[in-house]
Amino acid sequence: MALLPTPLLKMPIGSPGAWANMEECNSFTAFADSEFAYGVPLAFGAANTGANMGVVPLTTTKVFVGVSLANNNPTGTAVSGSERYGVGDCLGVADEGVVFVRAGASVTKGAKPFYDPATLLWHGASASGRLPIPGARFDDAAASGQPVALKFRVEPGAAAVTAVS
Repeated sequence: MALLPTPLLKMPIGSPGAWANMEECNSFTAFADSEFAYGVPLAFGAANTGANMGVVPLTTTKVFVGVSLANNNPTGTAVSGSERYGVGDCLGVADEGVVFVRAGASVTKGAKPFYDPATLLWHGASASGRLPIPGARFDDAAASGQPVALKFRVEPGAAAVTAVS
């Protein structure tokens, strides 16, 4: 007779910054130029010179270079229970593939993603201050606050993003 835990628990679908699948994935290593969480879109920072490739959270007028991957040894200050990279931490930056991010509202599969830097959440609709993410779409549907798979590929030479006004 098999022993089952009570109550039965369901495995979580994923966590922000984790690979959703590795069928087509690519990443590079960089250093954090500021504190930020897992699963956020990134841009190159001021310290991006040669071997000192620095990244910062994406803001308007910056070029999207990828999404921060989760790590097991960040030094940043956790916010609301979420781990964060600290300045100088080494991290993986996904520039192609399917990565989990946190939905800020219900999103549908195939929707174009918009990132809200004020809330650190991803949305399937535009609104003031949200950043459109080029070359990306949601690979699944999810409810607000839940992890959702984001499929993307950074296009070389892409233009800087501009916040929705």
